[in-house]
Amino acid sequence: MKYRRGFIITDKVIEVPSHFNTLKINDFYFSYDSCSEMSSKICEKKFVVVLGKVVDLILESNNVNVICEKLLSTYIKSEDEFIKSMDDLAGRFIIIWGDEDNLKICNDATGMRSIFYHKVENIISSHCALIQEITKDSYIKTIKKFKEFSSHCMPANYSPVENVLVLTPNTFLDSKNKTVVRFWPRENLENNTLDNVVESVIKYTDIQLKLLENKYKIINSLSGGMDSRTTLALLKEHVDDITFFTYSRKKNSITRKDNIIVKKIVDDLNLKHESFEIDENTSTYEFEELKKILVKNTVSNHSFTLASQYLKRYSSDDLIHIRSNLYEIGQCYYRSYMNLPKELTIRDAIKCYSSKAINDDEVIEIYEQYLKTVDMNKIFNYDPYDILYWEQRMGTWLSQVISETDIAHDTYILFNNRRILSDILSVSNKDKLKLNVFKEIINKKWSVLNYWGINEISTLKHKIDKEFDEYGEIFEEVNFYSGNLNDDKKDIAINYFEDERRLKFNMIKGDPQEGDFAEAVIKIKNDRKNKCYIYIRSPYRNNIVRDKIFYQVFINGIIMAEEDICCWDNSNIISISEIESIDNLEVKIRIISKDNCGNYSWGRHSRILIERIVLSDEKTTTKERVSATSPYTIIF
Repeated sequence: MKYRRGFIITDKVIEVPSHFNTLKINDFYFSYDSCSEMSSKICEKKFVVVLGKVVDLILESNNVNVICEKLLSTYIKSEDEFIKSMDDLAGRFIIIWGDEDNLKICNDATGMRSIFYHKVENIISSHCALIQEITKDSYIKTIKKFKEFSSHCMPANYSPVENVLVLTPNTFLDSKNKTVVRFWPRENLENNTLDNVVESVIKYTDIQLKLLENKYKIINSLSGGMDSRTTLALLKEHVDDITFFTYSRKKNSITRKDNIIVKKIVDDLNLKHESFEIDENTSTYEFEELKKILVKNTVSNHSFTLASQYLKRYSSDDLIHIRSNLYEIGQCYYRSYMNLPKELTIRDAIKCYSSKAINDDEVIEIYEQYLKTVDMNKIFNYDPYDILYWEQRMGTWLSQVISETDIAHDTYILFNNRRILSDILSVSNKDKLKLNVFKEIINKKWSVLNYWGINEISTLKHKIDKEFDEYGEIFEEVNFYSGNLNDDKKDIAINYFEDERRLKFNMIKGDPQEGDFAEAVIKIKNDRKNKCYIYIRSPYRNNIVRDKIFYQVFINGIIMAEEDICCWDNSNIISISEIESIDNLEVKIRIISKDNCGNYSWGRHSRILIERIVLSDEKTTTKERVSATSPYTIIF
């Protein structure tokens, strides 16, 4: 099980694991796990090797020999054509190519089959520890510090071993020159419609599923979330031949909730489903021995106990686990909760890794080198934070999560293809943030799945009532801003949820400083209505600690009212008259810290809910232009 589904490339003969086969490629020795699918082709001194599970979306084939033959034929024509043809491929794999003078290597679209390489010696492998066993390089001294910064992954393309780096996706390693070369993207991303994108994604995932079903036994992990629901919709025509499963952790409310939601779905749809519980405190002799293998197979520990359950329940080389990952690449992941500039900066790249590391000199140097190595200035018009999440977060963290379960089975992700990922990135940021691609996939493939709530135990019958849900003005446009009134260079991370007629948002940092703010600017068309009712609520009430954070209400730039967030946790209806002359109404709700708050989870407590905004043409019956139902509201 050690280094299961792995490989290693060297320029000299070495001792490899007993379950590895070895293929000599010119001056290199390519050794790989015999359980992996592999094909090698050579012609006119040029060669191509494919290792892993791969689907060609254009050929509509998952025959590794056929695909390898196609790659070689395009490579003989030109390397540019060869590289373009890799956009046709989905799956989890590596590709090696070259001639008598050189060897190059890259992995699948998101790097789910990891590639580590040594900066000095000619050694490339799927596993960092396998390289370390050969070179005897030391483990870096700052591992503990990096783990304190982030439990997910090392900074940038770093590994725990000296001189060993991760090859991130969309780049290849040129072994002769010891250089990393970006080969994608090759052109600007063109905007696309939601309908076109959904149609394209369904087309390409259908191709994969038909091929996979004919060759492997399929399992799929079900949860109560949107990503899992999207995958289930895509699997609709194949569910009779799939085993679904859900796991829960002892004393974990989230996974228990998943089980409740999933049980309703699988019972109503009559899906073949299994559920099991994992105990993170397992300490049997067998498990301790397994851990010794797992610490070599991955550079992180996602859940060794889960990996052991997979080994017990779902261990087979003719089985694949379809996971619901990578979808967040098309969901503006970093921008969804951070205030980020248009351009990528070193500071903001580090903030995406860990806000704790922003001022760490070593991490700054690592990211400066990484962004230079992978040519982040050559990504055309793609959002750099989408690419950073795709290549660095997915290519270094998620790949290791998957490597952890290689002891049991191989893993397949339907969106692991550049065509598909480019498609989901081509819609508007508003569509990305609202997850509209995924909602529409569900609507078109299996709309009944909307009946069960996303991460909610309630179902549609508990939620739909037009008299409630369609009351209030539609927000024509909503923009969120944040910063510090005393320091215009300060970034304040925010979290927000936006719907057609309502929204909520808050600062993230637990100890806001004086002047820190977050605000939502809502634009509404006003058809000569005279009065605006803003239904606003602060769920946090604290009778002891006050005078820290306030919410403020502005109409077209003029402050109307404010209130301490701690005073009143009921709905506050703020009424503002004399607006009939304002055709384009701009309602701004600001959360502002008026003091240094101290570390008391104030960011989370600062959450403000705009429940609805109603415009009315009723006449004003009082002298006051502004009024509020909360006794604590200060009127300006």
